[in-house]
Amino acid sequence: MLLSCVLILEAQQEGKIPLTHGDLVHAALLDLIKKNLPEDEAFLSWELHELDRYKPFTVSQLFGDHRMENYKIIVEAEQTFQLRITSLDKTLSECLLAIKEKSVNLIKIGSVIFDIQEVITDKDEHRWGNQSNYQELTKIWSDADIALPRKLSFRFFSPTGFRDGTQNVIFPLPHLVFYSLAEKWLKYAPQPFTEEILTFQNEMKTWQEKSKVATDKTKVWEILDKLINVANYDLRTRMLNFREYKRIGFTGTVEFEILPSVPDKWLRILNLLADFSFYAGIGSQTTMGMGKQCEF
Repeated sequence: MLLSCVLILEAQQEGKIPLTHGDLVHAALLDLIKKNLPEDEAFLSWELHELDRYKPFTVSQLFGDHRMENYKIIVEAEQTFQLRITSLDKTLSECLLAIKEKSVNLIKIGSVIFDIQEVITDKDEHRWGNQSNYQELTKIWSDADIALPRKLSFRFFSPTGFRDGTQNVIFPLPHLVFYSLAEKWLKYAPQPFTEEILTFQNEMKTWQEKSKVATDKTKVWEILDKLINVANYDLRTRMLNFREYKRIGFTGTVEFEILPSVPDKWLRILNLLADFSFYAGIGSQTTMGMGKQCEF
């Protein structure tokens, strides 16, 4: 199950929250999950904390009208905020849907307690809400009659960046965008839905071997930088201060143009992964509010 839900929150008290607070939302979500899971599944909150870099969820930072003072969000009692959470895992998705059915539920972000007034999972009610699954996405892009766009446009609402070895990259190079999506798909999509991505990766490896380029995972995907042009972009950078460290990310829009030499079977995979980005987020630290609110 793939889930994107928007929590409508009402502050129960006055308070202040750091402008960069994705880490606080991350901690608040784990606590919320722990409280709402049955005892026999309570290990999930621990697993979500301990998993490696590709975790099965993303969180946004709070969004809505607010005042800011000294790099802190000023929260007033009864003020309403929105928070977006996505899930790539069936158990986690079911937990979030169960929260939707409860009349009273509280979440504490930093020092401020919020009442969860509503959990929206319908795109007709909110642009960020939706439910799907791996089978449905695969079926859409496997349809022989579907149009296969060669221009893919993304809009990045949350600051986005990539880890490439020891470097932070703050530009949406095609291979970094699609590699980050493919890694999450391969980790969480059930069989046989991973097979298409693995076949795609192996075919790219063949292309790389012909050009005598190193073929570790990341290098394999670099072939996309020669097959996909960055046709247009309007981006700006933004600094996030996580207190213990800082990160720079980009927001804005980018349009990719896939060259005519790219076969249709590859186009299907690229469009599938672009669609998947709505739930998976793009780039690094999507569980801390980065790379989260992307739109294909």
